[in-house]
Amino acid sequence: MKITILLHSTTGNTKLVTRYAAAKLREAGHECTIHDIVKKKDPPDLSDVDLLGVAAPTMYFRATFAMERFVARIANLDGGLKPAFQLATCMGEPGAHFALMAELLRHKGWVTVSAHWVLGPSNWPVHIYNVRQLESTTAVGTWLSHLSPKLRPLW
Repeated sequence: MKITILLHSTTGNTKLVTRYAAAKLREAGHECTIHDIVKKKDPPDLSDVDLLGVAAPTMYFRATFAMERFVARIANLDGGLKPAFQLATCMGEPGAHFALMAELLRHKGWVTVSAHWVLGPSNWPVHIYNVRQLESTTAVGTWLSHLSPKLRPLW
C-alpha cells in the first residue's frame, strides 16, 4: 500500500509521532512517505496514494491554520473516495480537530477512517509566550512564580 502523511509540526511533538507512525507502517510492509508542509509548500500528487495521513498539532481545539489551508489546496480526487487517517498532538484533548479536518478532507475525496491523538507538552509555545506578556494573566504569573527555579525558564 502506498501511504503519504502530510505533516505540520510546530515544536517537534507531531514530527516525532509522525515519524513513529511512518516507521511502523514501513515495518508492516507499506511504502510510506512524509510530506512536511513547511519544507515542501506545494501539495504532492496524491492520485496514486492508497491511504492519506494528516498529522498536525491541535491549536485552539482544531488543526493548525497552516494545515487547514494546505489541505484546502490539495487536488480533488477523481472517481470514488479513498481512506485517510489523522494524527494530532495536544495538551489536553483535540476538541473539534478531527471533525473539522474530516470535513475538509471529505470535500477533497478522502474519508477519515481513523483518528489518533497523543498528549504532549504544549504544541504552541508562541501562545504561551504571548499570553505570559498580558497583564490580565497575573494570577497565572503569580502561580508560575511558585514553581521551582529550574522550571521557570520553561514558562
